Amino acid sequence: LCLPSCNNTTCCCVDSCSVFSLGSVAMGHAFDLILVQSDQDPSLTNCSDVNYSFDPLLGVPNCCIGDIGDADIFLEVENCDIRFPIENNKIKYPASYGQEESGYGGHDAKALKKLTECCSHGEEATRARVVVVAQSNRILAMAPCYIHFWSSSDRIFVCDIDGTITKSNLRGLLDTVVTQQYSYCHDGVCQFLQSLVAKQDELSPAYEPTPTIPNIRILYLSSRPLGLAFSTRKFLQQLRQEQPISQRVTSSLGLPRGPLIGFTGSLRQILVMELMTHSVHEFKARALQRVVNLWNSVDSSSPRARGEKKINPFWAGLGNTYMDAQAYHEAGMDLQQIYIIDKNSEIRCLDRNTATEGMPMDRDDYRASQRTLFPFGYQDKNIIRHILSAKQPDIVSAYI
Repeated sequence: LCLPSCNNTTCCCVDSCSVFSLGSVAMGHAFDLILVQSDQDPSLTNCSDVNYSFDPLLGVPNCCIGDIGDADIFLEVENCDIRFPIENNKIKYPASYGQEESGYGGHDAKALKKLTECCSHGEEATRARVVVVAQSNRILAMAPCYIHFWSSSDRIFVCDIDGTITKSNLRGLLDTVVTQQYSYCHDGVCQFLQSLVAKQDELSPAYEPTPTIPNIRILYLSSRPLGLAFSTRKFLQQLRQEQPISQRVTSSLGLPRGPLIGFTGSLRQILVMELMTHSVHEFKARALQRVVNLWNSVDSSSPRARGEKKINPFWAGLGNTYMDAQAYHEAGMDLQQIYIIDKNSEIRCLDRNTATEGMPMDRDDYRASQRTLFPFGYQDKNIIRHILSAKQPDIVSAYI
């Protein structure tokens, strides 16, 4: 998580880096950014909003969202000589570098172009940080994040975290945030996601995926609030599982890179949504719909040629509750693209034919849509093959 000006190449704790030793610097939280570019027309580029928070209890007055006093908020990007001003969660271009140009999604067009020049394309992510800068040019607070630069032809595998990577929601949260013990996870999840990104069925070597499969990118979607972004990202980066190479030799394997997207509100709000109103799927659906809008904003084909339908950037979605299934379906995934894992590590695909396909459904409908079972979970020899060989719709089929 160190930025280029930090000489500590092994550091994984941002506030210990010498680059931040400019007095007392408060730590904040930020979710990652998705920068997407049309593979047909590179001038068509868009980016997700910059979501961040700074806790006033850390000693930096007036630097909560929407109330920063006399300080300014910028986005700093690795290998980039420009600080990008942030206004209403949108990336702007510094006035000193010329006049702003209207871009997609409210971002400045020149800022987006500059980001494409600075960011690494594909699997690698570019380090960045949101900073609160006083009028004296002193950094008051910072929040680390990553920018993931993808192509419009890439397809997204959406992966929940609690209960999906970890074995349960509550203990998974406590172990990864409080005790930082990363052992209570489903066996084989690291190898599964790595194999999916590599488009290789290592569990069944005889299977050779078709070369027409696009690049598959992982998006980690969680209901965890902004205040847990730093600890959650640390978990995703540091989780390791042993993978057998031979009878006596094992290797350590981590999760593939991917942006962390979560709930932009408070922990109290998400607890109410999870435990009382059971409406967390609404937030997740909205978050995924914004991803759909990103892809469609840079799609150079005519919407009329698609019958006014939106393109579907998702390859599949994986969660552990039917609220996850409901969110994925509302965001535009077909039922056959949705997988649910239970506490026993068994995975089921919702690929049973149903008359309510593409229409609003309740949780009993999703439960009744289960058909294909993978009893050995992430280590099942058929799971990768099933996901990679599934027919993918070109447009969203649901009701967004």
